[in-house]
Amino acid sequence: MALFVPSDKQTRPISAQEWIEMEGGEEYWKPSYAHVHYVCSVAGMKERLELLGFTLKAAEIAFTVGLARERHRALQDVEIYRAMVDGGPQAAFTSLHEAAREAGQDSIRTLRIHEKRVEALARLNLEIWFQGLREVRRLGLANDRLQAPENCDLIIEYILGLGGIRWGFPGIDTRFLLRLLSEVCEPDDAVDYDLTDLVVGEVFDSSANMVAYAEYLINREHESYRRITVLTEGASDKWILERSLKLLYPHVSEFFSFMDFKGARIEGGAGALANRVKAFAGAGISNRVVALFDNDTAGRSALQSLADISLPENIVIFTLPRLPLAEHYPTKGPTGISDMDINGLACSLELYLGSDVLKTEEGAYRPIEWRGLDVKLRQYQGEVLQKETIQESFLSKLATCEENASAISRFDWSGLELVLTALRGAFQAHDSDQHLEAERSYSSEE
Repeated sequence: MALFVPSDKQTRPISAQEWIEMEGGEEYWKPSYAHVHYVCSVAGMKERLELLGFTLKAAEIAFTVGLARERHRALQDVEIYRAMVDGGPQAAFTSLHEAAREAGQDSIRTLRIHEKRVEALARLNLEIWFQGLREVRRLGLANDRLQAPENCDLIIEYILGLGGIRWGFPGIDTRFLLRLLSEVCEPDDAVDYDLTDLVVGEVFDSSANMVAYAEYLINREHESYRRITVLTEGASDKWILERSLKLLYPHVSEFFSFMDFKGARIEGGAGALANRVKAFAGAGISNRVVALFDNDTAGRSALQSLADISLPENIVIFTLPRLPLAEHYPTKGPTGISDMDINGLACSLELYLGSDVLKTEEGAYRPIEWRGLDVKLRQYQGEVLQKETIQESFLSKLATCEENASAISRFDWSGLELVLTALRGAFQAHDSDQHLEAERSYSSEE
């Protein structure tokens, strides 16, 4: 449930007639019964999984690690059942033999099944598994996995039954499975989590917020793990990033929260942001935090004040990414207007809002004006002129696209894409390593 948000929920009442058609007893039908699904597009689910560190690269590694483990386990199963068939030492297999007999299974037949598993696993790799999944979809077998068709390819048989209940995925974490399955689906396909049985079984009422309930069950560590708190230099940065994230990456926007400057009356600026980072680190807060400094002189100077601070893994600091547009940008000095690279000197978030809002009606970029000198860095701080006009223009652009998403492609979002990509990837590498460590640890225990 932690991969879904409340807005994914879809409900539809189950009529008395439909209940009977579902082979439910007429006397047991209740008006409260409903179909309850949490539905997200494959593209949206990819974004959420990537955000949480379940990247395609990490999922591929998890598949490889799990495959080696399953091959070893399958060979062990063959040895056990072969000993049973050959009448080997009773101590090696008596309990298994009794379990098999109680289940009405024949040891020879079971041995053949495990031998087929060994053969399938020997042939299997990620690409072959992908090909098999695509063929299962093409043949329309994806919804019927009770048994494979007669005389089908061994890999298809493995996916539909021999490999267990997860399409033959050999890894441990189901979220890696979801990430890999999304590679053989179309972006607009649906990831549909059907919870109707829980409603009909009266575990939940159809109106229940199951995402909230899932979050309630998650302990504090995992709750802080899910949501990332973003600290910015000022209030305008907060609303720009918050609304842009919701517009451009709606499927992951609820996994972030942004510090409220106005409500808490928090001081703005790079120096104040650096002090907040120190305070958070010193307090030992468990929430995941990203502190985002401007790509300018003031931001670089504030970062220097954090250079000797040992930050915990849950706090990440970085500056706005290098901006290609800023490599040749007009600046206003004593000798007039001249183009120069202002990365690290004058790139506040306004410079990332798109060329369409940075230009005047005449088509010229609003220039940078140089302000005070930073003595330590021995460089000047620059600031774009008419910053409020740029923000107002961006606000209009944002409102247009919020009202009509099809308008997004008409505007320049390249700068903000760089920023939001950096935000979404803040903990990605660390999380991927943690997830894979769990996979590898499980394999070493085997």
